[in-house]
Formats: sequence, structure tokens, C-alpha cells
Amino acid sequence: MPGFIGQGSYSLDDKARLMIPAKFRKKFHPETESLYILKAQGGILELYEPDIWRETEQTLDKLSDFNPEDRFLKTFIYGNLDEVDLDKSGRVTLSKNFLDYAAIKKDLIVVGARKKLQLWSPERFDELQNKYGDFETIARRVF
Repeated sequence: MPGFIGQGSYSLDDKARLMIPAKFRKKFHPETESLYILKAQGGILELYEPDIWRETEQTLDKLSDFNPEDRFLKTFIYGNLDEVDLDKSGRVTLSKNFLDYAAIKKDLIVVGARKKLQLWSPERFDELQNKYGDFETIARRVF
């Protein structure tokens, strides 16, 4: 389990590459050469290491192609998934299609969410915080 935690503000370079922050990169399996990127609900992007993505695939493989909702879920996920190479400098190139989906122009917020990294536009991240209001109120309900 990677155990990604924390967040930070980062910028894409002129070639739409994101330097994966060192604090997250050192949690990667040493042989990681690519990551899976998913257009997730809410207009964000999620990055997964191949080993972690395989766990998700195992769950998806159990879904029935004869159940319309299961088939839709699989179609949606695989239709919004891509694989990106991790270069020797720890960068991934993000396609215009994925950046447009997430409304990311140059600046972004990277959030470590245990098994995945979330990529947020700063505006959407602020909207999320404003939408759900007070952390303490939500935390009291959960804990």
C-alpha cells in the first residue's frame, strides 16, 4: 500500500508535464515506469500505480456484462482511463483532453489519497471545500 497523504500546490511545465512531488514519488514501487490516469467524478484526475490499479481491475472483472449498470460502469471507467509514462525525472505528461476535463491550466493541487493521487484545479478544490463547509461537522458524523 503506497500510503499517499498530504497535499501541495504545483505547476505544469510548458510541455504539460507534472513533476510528481518527491514526497509521493518515494512511495512508488521502485520499478514503476507508468501510472494509470482516470477522469474521476467531480472533474478531477486520479493517478494510480499499476499494482494498485490491478486491484480495481479485479473488482471490475467481477461485474457482469449482462447487467446494464455493471456494463455502463466498466464502459465509463475504461473509456476515461489512460496510461502515462513516468520519465526518469519523475514527470508525467498530461493530455489536453484530461487537463480540459479537470479544468487544469497550469497550476494544480496534488492530494495524496492513500492509494491514489488526486489532481485538482485550484478552483475546483476551493469549490469542494466551500460546498461541504465545516470539516468538524462532517468529521463528527463519521468519527
